[in-house]
Amino acid sequence: MISAFFFISMSIISAFEYKNTNPESLFPFSCAANFNGSPVLSQNILSINSYEGFGLTFNTGRPYSDENLSTYFAGAKYSSENYGFQIHYSSFGSYFYKENSYSISTAYKFINIINTGLSYNIYQISIQTDDISLNKNFRDIDFAIALMPCNFFTLAFTQNSLLTEFNSKNKKEIFPEKSGGIILTPAKGFALTWNITDTSAGYINSFTASIIPLGNIVIKAGYTPEDSRIAASISIGIKNFTISYLLGFHPYLGYSHNFGITFVPFNYENKNYIEFRSPPESSINKDININKATFEELQKIPEVSTTSCKRIISYREKIGPLTEKSLIQIGLSREEINSIKKYCYGFERDQNHGQESLPESSQSKENKKKTAPKKNHISSKEIIKEKFRLLIEAGIPATSAIKYSELSLSKGHINFETALNSDKSLSEEQKETIRNICLK
Repeated sequence: MISAFFFISMSIISAFEYKNTNPESLFPFSCAANFNGSPVLSQNILSINSYEGFGLTFNTGRPYSDENLSTYFAGAKYSSENYGFQIHYSSFGSYFYKENSYSISTAYKFINIINTGLSYNIYQISIQTDDISLNKNFRDIDFAIALMPCNFFTLAFTQNSLLTEFNSKNKKEIFPEKSGGIILTPAKGFALTWNITDTSAGYINSFTASIIPLGNIVIKAGYTPEDSRIAASISIGIKNFTISYLLGFHPYLGYSHNFGITFVPFNYENKNYIEFRSPPESSINKDININKATFEELQKIPEVSTTSCKRIISYREKIGPLTEKSLIQIGLSREEINSIKKYCYGFERDQNHGQESLPESSQSKENKKKTAPKKNHISSKEIIKEKFRLLIEAGIPATSAIKYSELSLSKGHINFETALNSDKSLSEEQKETIRNICLK
């Protein structure tokens, strides 16, 4: 049994050192670089927008196999393609010593290569013994940033307790941990992570390997050479739920256990799982009609992200049937396009497909004048499609091109101008280009 004296002494040195562990963060200290393979929530604010949608997580643990110690974590998050919000509560301690923290966090991703996070935290420490009764509250801010210059490399940094870092008032209770690290993903379904963290006990290096053998199973294992700590975890998705378990071992403090459950309102599947062998080409059936498939059917296509599925649906609803060329226009990657071509059929033929530009004779020109048909009425979908094509050719992002090509046909230009003027994702030059194309 760990004595009350140990807890009280620890709180005087530095409280809130033990971060709640779960399968997405193997160790009980800050790790900036964190590979996210499952929908399980963690205290790493850079993980908030790791997947789109809503999520709930609850986990509980027994640190160091001590019957008087326990940890709890409960959190909820919502994120879209680029930004997300999370609230969570975490607790560590025993019946006479308790550390509670409440956090509101947000993360925002810029142009898919910079991810930033900010968290506002309220800390509460409580000591209740026969001789001591102490309750203290603190407030602080965490900051994090990650650079993702390419698909297989991420560089991350976090600074906890930013206010305490520049003001020594609370340093006896809160140590402002900082951490930096990298994530390498040399192959699908496999990642290597290294972090170095400045803790109150000194610098700690941590090394982690993660594999995704199936879309709903994630396995992680890690090691810290400074204190010879090891940890391993597994997360298994079953429909809308993910069950997770973590086992950690410290050579002096013993084993730690953590069990958790996560709920998401959709069947989560990580499509970046390991492909042990490719099926023969003859066994692949093109059984998905790209222009009639539902959102759920599109999600089953390997390599294709949820964001790309939404873009396909949006293009079909607002502009019309997809051609192979339109997959490029809406911003799908080469891997996604190749996979769609492999598993789908039913593409609309491009209007200029198979036509050659041949010089016309004067006789044929004369015949055309005589038999020239009356001008047909152009539908709104055709107008939207043409404006979308012109916007793409002018370098406007696909998401904005779909939005403003449709909005330009709404009654009046007030809604169009209001939306365009308040759009911070576009430069003034891009806005002027959109006006010239959509309002001419």
